[in-house]
Amino acid sequence: MAGVALMLATPLRAQRPLFTTTLPASEFAARRAAVMRAIGDGVAVLQGATERPVYRQFRQSAQFFYLTGVEAPRAMLVIDGRANTSTLFLPARDERMERSEGPVLSPGPGAERLTGIERVADRAAFDEALAAIAAEGRQIFTTFRPEALEASTPNQGNTHARRMADDKWDGRQTREQIFRAKLAAASPKSEIADLDRILDGMRLVKSAREIALVREASRLAGEALMEAMRVA
Repeated sequence: MAGVALMLATPLRAQRPLFTTTLPASEFAARRAAVMRAIGDGVAVLQGATERPVYRQFRQSAQFFYLTGVEAPRAMLVIDGRANTSTLFLPARDERMERSEGPVLSPGPGAERLTGIERVADRAAFDEALAAIAAEGRQIFTTFRPEALEASTPNQGNTHARRMADDKWDGRQTREQIFRAKLAAASPKSEIADLDRILDGMRLVKSAREIALVREASRLAGEALMEAMRVA
């Protein structure tokens, strides 16, 4: 009942698009191509953020969004440096959930056209893809740093993870630590390498479209600050 009351109290908003309108699919494709060049014969494997146990709009983790523009929860991404292709794995469509929460990007040709990713498959097929990587013992690149969600920064994520680990009444590992351990167990012949270093280097240099977005965000922030000063 509380959830229903909250939804009724929330102003109606336009339905979010299935794929971001902030940047074109070609921008994300160029980023994935840069990763392919950097990892050579290796494979990059990333997991997206999960849904949150609160009535709040889903937001993708920063590194995953940087490479895909995809906002669907529990997505997985495999970038193959040898084959120069990418595969996005998405949970199967949940029509019951969509009736209340709105449509979410789901596997299939439609998602491939929207995202520009060569293959968008059911998340259940990820195990098979990882088994193929393990059979060859290829180097696997993945994120090491705790995922950046909402208004967090890499430093905040690292600090929070360290405090959790040091707390004797907590001791939790990050999702990234657990994911790396699972990758290592599933592909024992593979070296697990840090993808964050590659992505951080890429993100230092902004494209023309990114620069335009930063300038527009700065302009809007400036207008908001001036209006706050006038009101005060």
